[in-house]
Formats: sequence, structure tokens, C-alpha cells
Amino acid sequence: MKRGLALLMLVLHLTGCTTWRPVTVSPSQLVEEEQPERLRIVRADGTQMVIGAPRVESDSLTALVWGRGDDGRGRAQYRDTVRIALSDVSTVAVSRFSAGRTAVAVVGIFFGVVAVSVACCFSLGHGR
Repeated sequence: MKRGLALLMLVLHLTGCTTWRPVTVSPSQLVEEEQPERLRIVRADGTQMVIGAPRVESDSLTALVWGRGDDGRGRAQYRDTVRIALSDVSTVAVSRFSAGRTAVAVVGIFFGVVAVSVACCFSLGHGR
């Protein structure tokens, strides 16, 4: 039972039960009104990035991005601050809860647990 619960929590965490939804308001209006935890932006040159803790400062969007440090094994992670001109942002999407993805994840987990349970029962029955 504990393993099934752990599997459920892992899958729900990995899927995040969220989806990126484009917004029609300006980035500055979105940040000031909703204060989102993270955003996915597309810049004018087509590059995409996910930013955290966004805030508007003057004519720029200031936020945190994940980067890779060098601990000798290339595994250390740190956050860099980035400033992006609001005029350079072409598309903004915000992460929102998705009932559909959550339902699919829960149903998938349920059938996965049932399949593993049936497989275990058959292997125990034939191992005698």
C-alpha cells in the first residue's frame, strides 16, 4: 500500500497536473495583477524560457532562471537573475491547473496499480 501511494505521489508530481495556457494581457499587467510564480515566455527571436518570481521593473521583466553550475560533475544548480525588455516578449503563458491531465494521471495510476497487483498475484501463485 505504501509503495502504491508513493507511486501515485511521484506520478502526480511529475505530471504536475498543470498545463501552459497563453494569456492575452500584457506581461506587465499579468505580473502586476496575478503575481504568478512562473511564466513561460517566447522572445521576439523565438527563444523560449521559463522564468520564476517575475516582477516588472521600469520597462523590463526581471526574473529568476535555472542554470547549471560546475561542481566538478556538472550537477550543481543555481538561479540566475535575468532582465528582459517587455518589448522583446512576444508570447506569455502561465502554468494553470488542468483537470483533464489530473484525471488521466489518476486513471493511469489506478490501472497501473491494478496491473502490478495482478502480475504479483500470478507470480506468487505460479512460484509454488
